[in-house]
Amino acid sequence: MSSVLEMIRGVASASPDAVAVSSAEGAMTYAELVAAADTVAAALQRAGVREGDVVAMALSRPHLPAGVLAIMAAGAAYLPVDTAVSADMVGTWLAECSVRTVLSDREPDNIPSSGRTLVRYDEVLRSEGGADAERHRSAAVEDALAYVIPTSGTTRRPKLVAVGHRGLAAHTRALRDACELKPHDRALQFHTINFDAAAEEIYPTLAAGATLVTLDEVPAPHELIVFCQEHQITVLNLPTSYWHQLAAEHTESLTTGLASVRSVVIGGEGAVAELATKWVRDVRIPLINSYGVTESTITSTWCLVEEDDAQPDVPIGSPIDGTTTRILDDDLNPTATGSAGELCIGGVGVAWGYLGEAGLTADKFRPDPYASTPGGRLYRTGDVCTEEHNGRIFFRGRRDLEVKVRGYRIDLSSIEAELTSLPGVIGAAAVQSAKTEGQLLAYLVTDPAPGNQVDADGARRHLEGRLPSWSVPHVFRFLTSFPLTSHGKVDRAALAARDAESALAAAQPVVPTKVAPESTAATVSGIWSDVLGVPDVTMETNFFEAGGHSLLAFRILSNIRRQLAVDVPAKTLFDTPKLGEFTAEVEALLVETERT
Repeated sequence: MSSVLEMIRGVASASPDAVAVSSAEGAMTYAELVAAADTVAAALQRAGVREGDVVAMALSRPHLPAGVLAIMAAGAAYLPVDTAVSADMVGTWLAECSVRTVLSDREPDNIPSSGRTLVRYDEVLRSEGGADAERHRSAAVEDALAYVIPTSGTTRRPKLVAVGHRGLAAHTRALRDACELKPHDRALQFHTINFDAAAEEIYPTLAAGATLVTLDEVPAPHELIVFCQEHQITVLNLPTSYWHQLAAEHTESLTTGLASVRSVVIGGEGAVAELATKWVRDVRIPLINSYGVTESTITSTWCLVEEDDAQPDVPIGSPIDGTTTRILDDDLNPTATGSAGELCIGGVGVAWGYLGEAGLTADKFRPDPYASTPGGRLYRTGDVCTEEHNGRIFFRGRRDLEVKVRGYRIDLSSIEAELTSLPGVIGAAAVQSAKTEGQLLAYLVTDPAPGNQVDADGARRHLEGRLPSWSVPHVFRFLTSFPLTSHGKVDRAALAARDAESALAAAQPVVPTKVAPESTAATVSGIWSDVLGVPDVTMETNFFEAGGHSLLAFRILSNIRRQLAVDVPAKTLFDTPKLGEFTAEVEALLVETERT
């Protein structure tokens, strides 16, 4: 079985002058890609990297393809490190993986340098050019480790999933063939490498001899439409939460701007049925809804969404090639068709397990009693699903307190444990917002005694550095007591209902004091209130402190464009996060637009 590196070497041999990667830095042919990978591989080996090592990697999008191939060519596996992760957490990962070498194109602030060698990708290529391009051949065999990637949902001991080359190669072939990728395709690389979905963009595209087109940073949906038109993108692979924002754009803009796009793959969260129906009926670009977990090599099921499929729920489809799925009860016995059970995944894509977590690995990765060949393993996802008579699977919820927010898997109990360790907090409950997509809410009951007061800023600061950035709640609310179920447990359904009521109240535009209802400020504040789910916004409200994040920023900018007919750059909101300052920028843009 060929590794992904060998597949891509084969493409480079057959079509050396074809464009492999297109970025703002320019185009890189397949011959140049392989030569760069081998040159960096040589530098890694000189730095002490040996077969079986794990190399930490912090690279920008244009350098990812050559960087991951270089680590493979050196016989090592890669551990992606994102700039948003705290240095303490990164240090834990590096120690768990015994990392001695870091490959980066910058000076990584959050990677502890003590006892580790930094290999600068950019400096190696500048100083060595294409040297040693023939010396280094892949040590990436099917029984070797390909990468280690952290899952979210933990605090001080992140779960690190070990994925082998055999599973990665099988996934690459399955996705290349299922997407019918051809050399003429131009696939967008949207994700950063800390998401395993980036591997789903990189490897199938390059294994097909197609062109991978990289972004400098994630654009607003309307900007993505322009980018796709300018770069003639044919295949998109997007987080579902981002696609929701894209699908809400005007149909005419979508059909015109995405005219070159022949397929859109979404995944990471449940798709909104109404938007899927609109997309299939009106936009008419084939939409593929996928489902996967890190522990089974990225994607396990998918389906082409038809208009009749999207109501009332969008199916997550059926298994991809090389993967098996079963809906099982607590004793791992099959459930009846249409009955709910735990989705369990088998096949070649099942990961090796969790590094340093033998007990958890034994619990979640079981011998597969249904495997057709000896040694098969079954991963218990913890997701409750049903399988209908037509073989399509539907997601119905979680067995535990793990949720997905913007594609990240988050263990709510870990958030609650950290909050209750804060002096003055009697109890804490974290929930996923029912109305504001991509938001986490934290409800706290605090000790009323003097000196024990806890505010939202203090709670947020307490969590930052202790949790991954994506696990820090966006909104903190305080209660005198929790609603309880008849069994005396926190009634999470009641908290979700409370969230829905707050969001409903927030849907009414809020007019700032001393501002006329028809003013720009009133429109902008109403949009903020609606999108953030915060009814009492003021000119001092800070977008990020009120629970804002990049996806909600895109929604705000999109609504402003619809209601005020002005394009506000995403950078404006990030540079001026206070409502009053941001509103002044919007007003200035409106004046400039009127002049032109």
